[in-house]
Amino acid sequence: MRSHEASCIAAMTQPLLSGCFRNSGIRCTIMSKRVARVSRSGDEKGARPTRLRRELTSFSVPLATEREFELALVSACMNGWFYFLIHELQQWLTEKGLPSERAREWVFSCVEDCVAYSRYKTSTPIDELGRSIATPGTFTARGLEVLSQQGGEAAWKAAREYVFNQLTPSQH
Repeated sequence: MRSHEASCIAAMTQPLLSGCFRNSGIRCTIMSKRVARVSRSGDEKGARPTRLRRELTSFSVPLATEREFELALVSACMNGWFYFLIHELQQWLTEKGLPSERAREWVFSCVEDCVAYSRYKTSTPIDELGRSIATPGTFTARGLEVLSQQGGEAAWKAAREYVFNQLTPSQH
């Protein structure tokens, strides 16, 4: 990849992504259903993708190398898994008596709060943020213990390693 190009993964449809950059000199190439390469036109040789970063801050992170792109692709797959986790939580809340739409909005709010707090505390490692919330004896900590005992962490690790190995078979 040349220095004047940036890649990003955007959880956006092609029309929406292309619309974000209409008449901007930024070219979007859809590489698969949810992955796009976004690059500045050649006349801005050496330009840093700061405008790209500003316009897609909530959607993407510019990637500098193919290795970063591969790793981000695995993470994007995990994003897809979050939908099922969110669905399961919404379904559980609904089964327990919370109306479906309220359950959906509550789950979204919780996820958004987690992301917003992590962005606010950008200098604090994410696991440290988690430990500050899941303090010993809390329901959060007890739930994490159950997830660990049931192999929850191991399952996530195995799934991402599987996807990574499938994506980069020649490197193993």
